[in-house]
Amino acid sequence: MAKAPVKQDESKNELAAVGVGSVPAHLQNTGRGTQLQGMDSSDFIVPRIKLLQGISPEVEAFDEAKSGEFWLNVLDISLGKTIRFIPINNRKRYLLLPPIGDDRGVLARADDGRTWNTKGSWDVKIKNVRQAVTWTIDDLDVRKSGLAEFGTANPDDPDSNPAATLFYEYLVWLLDVDGLPTPVLLSLARSQAKKARDLNGKIEFGGVPMQGMVFEASVVIETGAEGPYNNYQFAKAGWATPEQFNTACGFEERFRDVNYEGKGDVAAEETGATGEPADSKEF
Repeated sequence: MAKAPVKQDESKNELAAVGVGSVPAHLQNTGRGTQLQGMDSSDFIVPRIKLLQGISPEVEAFDEAKSGEFWLNVLDISLGKTIRFIPINNRKRYLLLPPIGDDRGVLARADDGRTWNTKGSWDVKIKNVRQAVTWTIDDLDVRKSGLAEFGTANPDDPDSNPAATLFYEYLVWLLDVDGLPTPVLLSLARSQAKKARDLNGKIEFGGVPMQGMVFEASVVIETGAEGPYNNYQFAKAGWATPEQFNTACGFEERFRDVNYEGKGDVAAEETGATGEPADSKEF
């Protein structure tokens, strides 16, 4: 069984002095050497925070990966049951994803949350629905296309989910992970969307720029149609120090125009087959 590169002291929620935190002294804060050249954000994957479920593949692949804990993919390290972070920036987007078992990948996307990148029509097979249904984008305006509304996954069922999946995504700076030089991606969808709106409210009415606020994410067990699952819980955890605020603002300037992507781009693995419930109509 593969091993994650670090172990964690859960009492401190800090990485041990290996893996991410293992940069030797002679390589720290050096102005010499180079990084990747001639590449842009499409050439690498931003590490993404993932809240592990019982059937998450990482739980099988890594001894350190536990259901109900946070995981940082790409680097494959456990973050424990709570994380503290400062938001750097955010976006809202939609993906039109085929049902689980359909390997066509992303059918359409609206990375600005407003405009689809393509028109088209796709026949899809919905679980427990005998006949295939058709999803159609004939207007690039997400709102006018209707696919973000309930009752569109299965047009014959007004209570079915939206065909399109809404993602709230944030670049965040993890405060308790030593040696991590850049922000990472926090992507919330489906059952996590209500939690994201709660976080959005805390940010919007916080009274200061988001880069000046510290938040804590913890794990709460909730129950859906398919049984219990792990979900996020967000709480305000204080204010950034002057040094933290300056660093966070520097990150915001650096990543302002970066079209960051998470591993595999599609958190599709987390929007259908992780034991999480479907979208909730409760807002």
